[in-house]
Amino acid sequence: MNYKVRFSPSDNYKIFKSSGAQTLDELKDVQLSGQNNDKYVLIYDASIQKWVDVNPDELLLAAATRETTQPGLPEEFLNELEIDAGGF
Repeated sequence: MNYKVRFSPSDNYKIFKSSGAQTLDELKDVQLSGQNNDKYVLIYDASIQKWVDVNPDELLLAAATRETTQPGLPEEFLNELEIDAGGF
C-alpha cells in the first residue's frame, strides 16, 4: 500500500516538545522548603496533597513522641539503637 499525505499552506500546525522535570521542585506535587536540605527525606503530606522535605531527625522525634496517635518507632529499631549505644 502506498499513502500520500498533503498539507495545505493554510493549515496552522504547532508542535510542542514536552520535556520531563529536571529537578524535584519542578514537579507539581512536591513542595520543597527552599533551603539546601542535604540528606533530608521526602514524606507525603495528605493535608496539602504534596510531597515535602523533612529533616529525618524531626521525623524520628515525631515517631517517638507521638506514640498515642501513631505507631511509634518499631521495636526492632529501638533494639538496634540500644545495641549500638551500649544500652540506654
